[in-house]
Amino acid sequence: PSVAQQALSGPGACNVLAFYTALTSTGSDDAFTLAAGTELGQLKKIQLIVDGGDGILTIADAISASLNVITFADAGDYALLIWMGTAWRVIELGNDADGASAPAIA
Repeated sequence: PSVAQQALSGPGACNVLAFYTALTSTGSDDAFTLAAGTELGQLKKIQLIVDGGDGILTIADAISASLNVITFADAGDYALLIWMGTAWRVIELGNDADGASAPAIA
Protein backbone atom coordinates (compact mmCIF):
# COMPACT_ATOMS: atom_id res chain seq x y z
CA PRO A 1 0.00 0.00 0.00
CA SER A 2 1.21 3.48 -0.79
CA VAL A 3 -0.65 5.19 2.08
CA ALA A 4 -1.92 4.24 5.54
CA GLN A 5 -5.33 2.65 5.96
CA GLN A 6 -8.31 4.95 5.88
CA ALA A 7 -11.05 5.38 8.48
CA LEU A 8 -14.13 6.97 6.93
CA SER A 9 -17.03 8.06 9.12
CA GLY A 10 -20.21 9.09 7.37
CA PRO A 11 -20.63 9.55 3.62
CA GLY A 12 -17.54 10.13 1.50
CA ALA A 13 -14.94 8.86 -0.94
CA CYS A 14 -12.82 5.79 -0.26
CA ASN A 15 -9.12 6.56 -0.72
CA VAL A 16 -8.11 4.61 -3.80
CA LEU A 17 -4.42 4.63 -2.77
CA ALA A 18 -5.00 2.93 0.59
CA PHE A 19 -5.46 -0.86 0.51
CA TYR A 20 -7.93 -0.85 3.42
CA THR A 21 -10.83 1.48 4.17
CA ALA A 22 -12.81 1.05 7.40
CA LEU A 23 -16.33 2.47 7.12
CA THR A 24 -18.50 3.82 9.91
CA SER A 25 -22.06 4.41 8.76
CA THR A 26 -23.71 7.25 10.64
CA GLY A 27 -27.23 7.06 9.23
CA SER A 28 -29.51 5.13 6.98
CA ASP A 29 -28.06 4.67 3.49
CA ASP A 30 -24.77 6.56 3.90
CA ALA A 31 -23.27 7.01 0.41
CA PHE A 32 -19.65 6.01 -0.21
CA THR A 33 -17.78 6.06 -3.52
CA LEU A 34 -14.75 4.37 -5.07
CA ALA A 35 -12.92 5.92 -8.03
CA ALA A 36 -10.80 4.17 -10.66
CA GLY A 37 -7.73 2.26 -9.54
CA THR A 38 -4.19 3.35 -10.34
CA GLU A 39 -2.31 0.13 -11.19
CA LEU A 40 -3.20 -3.17 -12.83
CA GLY A 41 -3.71 -5.79 -10.11
CA GLN A 42 -4.27 -3.22 -7.36
CA LEU A 43 -6.26 -4.64 -4.43
CA LYS A 44 -8.81 -2.76 -2.34
CA LYS A 45 -10.58 -3.95 0.81
CA ILE A 46 -13.53 -2.01 2.21
CA GLN A 47 -15.18 -3.03 5.47
CA LEU A 48 -18.08 -1.74 7.57
CA ILE A 49 -16.79 -1.67 11.13
CA VAL A 50 -19.53 0.38 12.82
CA ASP A 51 -23.13 -0.15 11.73
CA GLY A 52 -25.12 3.04 12.15
CA GLY A 53 -27.25 2.13 9.12
CA ASP A 54 -26.58 0.71 5.68
CA GLY A 55 -23.48 1.87 3.83
CA ILE A 56 -24.01 2.10 0.07
CA LEU A 57 -20.79 1.95 -1.98
CA THR A 58 -20.97 3.07 -5.61
CA ILE A 59 -18.02 1.93 -7.73
CA ALA A 60 -17.25 4.43 -10.50
CA ASP A 61 -15.54 1.92 -12.79
CA ALA A 62 -17.07 -1.48 -12.03
CA ILE A 63 -16.62 -4.52 -14.29
CA SER A 64 -20.37 -4.33 -15.04
CA ALA A 65 -22.95 -1.57 -14.72
CA SER A 66 -25.20 -4.13 -13.05
CA LEU A 67 -22.53 -4.84 -10.39
CA ASN A 68 -21.52 -1.34 -9.35
CA VAL A 69 -23.31 -0.92 -6.00
CA ILE A 70 -22.40 -2.81 -2.83
CA THR A 71 -24.62 -2.51 0.25
CA PHE A 72 -22.92 -3.07 3.61
CA ALA A 73 -25.70 -3.89 6.09
CA ASP A 74 -23.91 -5.41 9.10
CA ALA A 75 -20.74 -4.67 11.03
CA GLY A 76 -18.02 -6.93 9.69
CA ASP A 77 -19.30 -6.87 6.08
CA TYR A 78 -16.40 -6.48 3.65
CA ALA A 79 -15.61 -6.42 -0.06
CA LEU A 80 -12.27 -7.29 -1.63
CA LEU A 81 -11.76 -5.88 -5.13
CA ILE A 82 -9.04 -5.96 -7.79
CA TRP A 83 -8.35 -3.31 -10.44
CA MET A 84 -8.29 -4.95 -13.88
CA GLY A 85 -6.77 -1.93 -15.66
CA THR A 86 -10.08 -0.42 -16.74
CA ALA A 87 -12.52 -1.63 -14.07
CA TRP A 88 -12.88 -2.96 -10.53
CA ARG A 89 -13.82 -6.64 -10.17
CA VAL A 90 -15.17 -8.07 -6.90
CA ILE A 91 -13.05 -10.97 -5.68
CA GLU A 92 -14.81 -11.69 -2.40
CA LEU A 93 -17.76 -10.53 -0.30
CA GLY A 94 -18.02 -11.68 3.31
CA ASN A 95 -18.44 -10.85 6.98
CA ASP A 96 -15.56 -11.14 9.46
CA ALA A 97 -17.89 -10.84 12.46
CA ASP A 98 -20.35 -13.67 11.85
CA GLY A 99 -18.74 -15.57 8.97
CA ALA A 100 -22.13 -16.17 7.38
CA SER A 101 -23.62 -12.96 6.01
CA ALA A 102 -22.12 -10.75 3.32
CA PRO A 103 -22.83 -7.42 1.68
CA ALA A 104 -25.21 -7.40 -1.27
CA ILE A 105 -24.11 -6.42 -4.77
CA ALA A 106 -26.32 -5.06 -7.53
